[in-house]
Amino acid sequence: MVATILPIPTDESKSLNLPQAAAALRRGELVIYPTETFYALGCDARNPEAVARLLAVKGREPGKPLPLVVGEVGHLQGLVVEVSGYLSEIMTQFWPGPLTICLPATAVLPPGVVSEAGEIAVRVPGHAGARALALALGGPLVSTSANLAGAPPASRAAAIAPAVLIQTAGVLQDATLPDGGAPSTIVRPVGNNTLECLREGAIPRTRLQALGWRVC
Repeated sequence: MVATILPIPTDESKSLNLPQAAAALRRGELVIYPTETFYALGCDARNPEAVARLLAVKGREPGKPLPLVVGEVGHLQGLVVEVSGYLSEIMTQFWPGPLTICLPATAVLPPGVVSEAGEIAVRVPGHAGARALALALGGPLVSTSANLAGAPPASRAAAIAPAVLIQTAGVLQDATLPDGGAPSTIVRPVGNNTLECLREGAIPRTRLQALGWRVC
């Protein structure tokens, strides 16, 4: 994936290519990047200070864990319980793509990333630029919408709130813009071939059911 520098029509314009964005994440800074649906606000999910800063910038309510993305399924190793059987099947069917799966965490990750139930919400994104950024980071990347809590998500860089943008290293520029629409669907595996739907989004439950999953 070749990152392309594109202008951002805002006074707080800050453009990053892929190496710059990855370096900023490794320094503990916040970065805005495109996904298949909206622009995301991200940081290294393993960095407690960065996660705390992101929560403060977004104004996210306590107790609501931040969703994560990884560049490939292999990057789940060491983060979650062993992925096998029907979990592997659903990942093969829907990743890369807008399906977030809640899985028991095994790694020690900062507050704000792991839920009270000890789970992380993670996916491999369908946007090639987002995947490339996670791969360059080499670990889990926070992927919450790049807006203040309660405000609409942004599918165009010009719609990103200056109050958010100014507190980041900048925006990863990529030739593929977000498509907008619904956010990712969030599910929790609760038994063999059974998923609890926590948020119906870009992947409707009817599609899950059509592929043989029982959805409750």
